[in-house]
Amino acid sequence: MTKLLKVMLGLAGALVALAGALVALAGAAAAQEETTGSAVETMPQTGRLFDGRAWSQGYAVSTPEMEITEYVLPGEVVEAWTELVTVQRMPGLGNRAQPLELMTVVRKETLKHCRSTTWTVLRQEKDEVLYQWGHQGCRKFDDVFEVAKLYREGSSIVRVAWATKKLPVTEETRATWIKVIGDYR
Repeated sequence: MTKLLKVMLGLAGALVALAGALVALAGAAAAQEETTGSAVETMPQTGRLFDGRAWSQGYAVSTPEMEITEYVLPGEVVEAWTELVTVQRMPGLGNRAQPLELMTVVRKETLKHCRSTTWTVLRQEKDEVLYQWGHQGCRKFDDVFEVAKLYREGSSIVRVAWATKKLPVTEETRATWIKVIGDYR
């Protein structure tokens, strides 16, 4: 698991708890639902993905509550990356929460741990929120910039994100990733 993912999960502990609680509330109904496949199963493991560069799967895990797949550039690993793409699926959560609600929880938790974090909602629709966030100079955390989207897919909430430690991010790179992440389905 990458350091950023550990940080995000740590900073977003409330999100994980909320996801677990909401999945538990779904009970038998959620257990009976058919899944449409997981990020681990449906995403290619390597190739010219996302922005046309060669990406390869660096990490993947699937549990009943969450599926995560992380992609890295050639020569990088999830423990030491400069850019990272993450696809995260939370089955059953789409029946109980809106993407904007989840983003708000993550934002509040992130700001608790790093007050210099900047956060901007780029696009908001009923079942989707596209946003960017970043920080520099936070105590225990690497400087990072991320473009992410949370959206509903059936009964799941999906989070897709591109993160970089190559700061500052050029406007051209930022615009490219806003389009790539914004168009991802």
